[in-house]
Amino acid sequence: MLEAADQFDSMEGCELYIINVSENDPDVVWITELWRDAEALAASLQKENVLALIQMIVGAEPIKLRPVGGKGI
Repeated sequence: MLEAADQFDSMEGCELYIINVSENDPDVVWITELWRDAEALAASLQKENVLALIQMIVGAEPIKLRPVGGKGI
């Protein structure tokens, strides 16, 4: 996963891509993504390497959040 995530370093519109693992269960992985806008995310989903990465994540459940405050917003 970490090697595959390196491709996001140079991807246009990807502001943040962090891979975390649970301290209690190493089989639980949490990925946090932040995209400049919906268009940048949609463009990334047209790339074969991104689709291959998504294939690696079996049973992923996306959670959409709406930031309401904090530092960096």
